[in-house]
Amino acid sequence: MMLTELQTINQNRRQGETFNDAKNRLRNERKLTQTPQHLLMPPVEEEPDWVTNDDSEEEFSSDDLIVPRYKIIQPSSRIEGAKEGVFYNTLTHEERPKLENIVFLTRQNGRVLFPPGDFSGTRECFSYDGVAPSREAVLQESGEEPKSEYCVIKTNGQKKTICPFAMWPDEPTENGSRSPKCKEAINFLCVDELLSPFFLIFHGMGIPVVKSLLGSIYLKKRQAMLQRKELHLRSFSLTIALKLQINERGKFYVASFEKVEEIRDEAHIQALNRCFESLSTKRISETIQAEAEIRSTEAEVIEREAEVVESSSNQQEDNETTEAKKS
Repeated sequence: MMLTELQTINQNRRQGETFNDAKNRLRNERKLTQTPQHLLMPPVEEEPDWVTNDDSEEEFSSDDLIVPRYKIIQPSSRIEGAKEGVFYNTLTHEERPKLENIVFLTRQNGRVLFPPGDFSGTRECFSYDGVAPSREAVLQESGEEPKSEYCVIKTNGQKKTICPFAMWPDEPTENGSRSPKCKEAINFLCVDELLSPFFLIFHGMGIPVVKSLLGSIYLKKRQAMLQRKELHLRSFSLTIALKLQINERGKFYVASFEKVEEIRDEAHIQALNRCFESLSTKRISETIQAEAEIRSTEAEVIEREAEVVESSSNQQEDNETTEAKKS
């Protein structure tokens, strides 16, 4: 989905209308165009010369595509109207109890530092590559410089953590934790059954489960190599559910991989390869920036609606005053 599409939908939503209802209505009214399929998965063969392109597609490129993100809604999340224990699409506001038959195309490590005791989702510092903080984005979101110029550096081919917030403490912290204040994060670019792309981020208690999955996939890749067979991260179909866990720190939901199956259908494999080639340059930072712009647009819409209501109310009061004076 394009950023312009998201802005159009949010600006034209009627009171009480869901995001999907607004999207379908605007498409029926021809005020919204479908995302060209070639941006998600390029055709296998070039089109013949006699095929004419739709003029509405010619101004689009893969750079215009905004990949949505699914977020796990925790009990502490502060997203109005969102149900806890679901996967929430931060751009379209759709909710899913589980993600079925999805595929991980790419993986990228990151880090995120949240303020102590703040569960609103506000980030104090963060890195999208796990190597260096995203300085401009951190300044824009927190108003402060990153905690360190680098998270890690390479010395003699070995990674060395240099940010004090990313280091493991020698002694337990005040809450008894021995883990770094700045938490590891793993970002995945995924596609669903229809080859529609989205991002998924795991951090905190979700990391051990994900690393266990990655370890099992790595082992299968090694075994396949011995058989002269090539496997990739995108060679497996996954179904992810959410399980509630309760401990002394409270309750929270963690991912549970209900199904991990190797994809053997050759047509499906080729389709995923083309998706990988088309989308592998996409970054989670683009999506998070788009989310911020959408929130800003929604805030402006709400502000304008409030101004209209206030103006209408004032006009009504003036009319009532005028009528009272006449009588």
